[in-house]
Amino acid sequence: MAPELGRSASGYEEQLRRHELAAGRALMQVLPTGEPPTAPQLAEARRALTRALRDLRGLRRELDLDLRRLQGGDRPTPGDRPPAQGGRPAQGGRPPARRAPAAAGRPRSARRQPEELYRYEAAGNAIDEVLDRWEARQAQLAAEIERRGARRPQGARAQTVKRRPRQTPRSD
Repeated sequence: MAPELGRSASGYEEQLRRHELAAGRALMQVLPTGEPPTAPQLAEARRALTRALRDLRGLRRELDLDLRRLQGGDRPTPGDRPPAQGGRPAQGGRPPARRAPAAAGRPRSARRQPEELYRYEAAGNAIDEVLDRWEARQAQLAAEIERRGARRPQGARAQTVKRRPRQTPRSD
């Protein structure tokens, strides 16, 4: 009996395209087209990108669960806990490396699984590539926001209160 999967490999690819379009629309709504963005606009763009990354990581977790089912069970590999139990992906937001499925002793209906497994892994690779791009863009936004925040705006000089130099008491 074939494992029950949440979504097909092409379904994951379609969801990836939808996530990319939604992130693009969110960024277009926040960032101006004809002028350089302000620091608050960059901060809003970073928040939109953070939400998109969270959603895309959720899609990747769903795909990982389907890959585990396809490989022969829901049991996690050693050192890897399912997300429902509070497990965290390995460094960089990526899941740990997956092991190859055992070929011997599989029922006749599972002979097509290697091809299907490759399609799921290809969808996972595509998601990982988008995650890498978006994480790099998020880091660029954070650096630019920090750089702009370090500079003092033009009007800030007039708003600062000048302190008088401390007078030391005279000793006569």
